[in-house]
Amino acid sequence: MSINIESPYEITNRLVKGCRQILKASQVNEKKQVTIFTSRDYPQQHIVNSYYQASLDLGAETTIVINEQFKHPILFGPDAIKVPKATEAAIWASDMSIFMGMDLFRSPILEKMRKENKAGFFGYNSFRSTEKLIINYPPPNESVVKRADAAPKIIKKGSEVKFTTPSGTDLTMVMKSNASGEIGFLQPNKGHIWDILGGSGIYGRLEPDSFNGTYIIAPGDYPSELVHRNGFPYAGEKIIFKIKENRIIKIEGGFNAKLQKEWFDNWDHPNSYLLAHFTIGTHPDMRRDFLRYLNYEIAGWDGEWIEGLIGFGVGIAPPSHTDFMNRNGSIYVDGEKILDNEKFVGPLSDEALGIKHKK
Repeated sequence: MSINIESPYEITNRLVKGCRQILKASQVNEKKQVTIFTSRDYPQQHIVNSYYQASLDLGAETTIVINEQFKHPILFGPDAIKVPKATEAAIWASDMSIFMGMDLFRSPILEKMRKENKAGFFGYNSFRSTEKLIINYPPPNESVVKRADAAPKIIKKGSEVKFTTPSGTDLTMVMKSNASGEIGFLQPNKGHIWDILGGSGIYGRLEPDSFNGTYIIAPGDYPSELVHRNGFPYAGEKIIFKIKENRIIKIEGGFNAKLQKEWFDNWDHPNSYLLAHFTIGTHPDMRRDFLRYLNYEIAGWDGEWIEGLIGFGVGIAPPSHTDFMNRNGSIYVDGEKILDNEKFVGPLSDEALGIKHKK
């Protein structure tokens, strides 16, 4: 499905049905007050309207609040995100807040929501795939829920997380306080307070100065910016990143390595080289599509959540932020393997978690 982001799409029964399924799994019902927050220039207002209709169908008292688009604080200063008092009041008055085209990730509001266990759902994704994810995402998914709940507890207990690939990647990192699970919808009764559409996996921000080693992009991987330039999947020569204390300090390789370095340099911002986050995808349905179709749309968050793929976000300041996804990776926590060449093993295996797949 291709999406023209320059012109709005109409609300459809399939979209509303998908939104309704996601909200129902998130425990939206006639007793809940739901507020959908969006911005004036958000190009997919048909998605906003679909969530609105789905919430009404479930009997919830539902309101849409339209804001001006926020500017990113790293690029425009700490006061760039100015959430109107009326918008903030609506967040606290709601049982669930759905954010469409409002980036609260680096605002004090989101931190406060986390501390006070206030339910929030980020219902946007890449423009190419939002509709596809809504229509095809099937919550609740047993394997997604169980792994996304179990993995952060294992990672937080460990003093070191190690990531390796057959191509030569060898990285160590610490994620003791920042690991979380994403399941693509909310389960407030299990302590989930915010989630992202399609975000099915283990997500973590890195501890300061903890990320060190060699990271390699090899043929078959999915570095999103290079995929956009050179096709899908990546078929060029290796790109070797030397990383020290959460920062890329050297990029080695051939022509594509030079392109990648130019891409980072063009933003003229030191935070473009900082490692932002780490992910392990747990979504089996996205994986089946990805293996079946050679032109599966890997775009940003979509690719991060394919079961068994390992993702890194590089660049703290948008729009320099980009996501790299690797195949054939293995993960160790304090020497215990939890992912073996894209397959969950040990404490995260199907057997350990009691996951039974439908035949």
